[in-house]
Amino acid sequence: MAMHKYTSIEEFLKDYEKYPESYNMMVNIQNIQDMGTLYKPVINMAVMELEKGELYVQDKPGKDPWGKDYKETRYSITRKGLLKIANAAKATFGQPTFTYIPEQECYLCTTTMRYVGIREGDWQYTTCSKDAPLTKNGSKGTYKNADALRKSESGAQDACIRQAFAIQGHYSLEDATHPFVMAFWMLDDAIDEVRQGRIAAGTGATQMLFDSRQNGNIKQLESSKVVDTGSGEVLIDGK
Repeated sequence: MAMHKYTSIEEFLKDYEKYPESYNMMVNIQNIQDMGTLYKPVINMAVMELEKGELYVQDKPGKDPWGKDYKETRYSITRKGLLKIANAAKATFGQPTFTYIPEQECYLCTTTMRYVGIREGDWQYTTCSKDAPLTKNGSKGTYKNADALRKSESGAQDACIRQAFAIQGHYSLEDATHPFVMAFWMLDDAIDEVRQGRIAAGTGATQMLFDSRQNGNIKQLESSKVVDTGSGEVLIDGK
């Protein structure tokens, strides 16, 4: 089925009802409903592309739901692909917090992701943590992990994306390349007074979560990475 730009929720739902297996929905389809004349629909799609480094082969996918080995090659989504999915949901990350755990010689990062709800301005939040060791064991013995802080932050961000949008650990290539769909409603641009009122109403909650010094400039890490195809661990930044 060829993808195209939808002009209405009804048009999208018509295709979805015919081909539900062709979409990876990031929002409950039952929550998409008519919001009235003040709103217009937005349907954002993120399509994973193997040749752009957004997927990698998962060498250890485990067993299928029936306890048997997978017959087809399985693919996992890289950090670059995860950020592409998060962008479709207008996601941003708040100020991370880092905790050093001496017993485990690692840094633990906790971060919160904000993403669009059913309506633009009705933000949803997901908080996750991830640790990264200061030392690692490799083929040449123990070595220092110079990027422990950065890796714990990127790991926590990736965990937020996976949790918020129910991203699976691996997919068949066909399922992985079906579009990841986020559908929501936004106020019509012509009704600016209503839009400004909603923005003002959400300012207080936003300031409680995000560092005011980062207002409008929330940091996101570089998304082009070389990934260990066995573990999924980021090995080299592609800049």
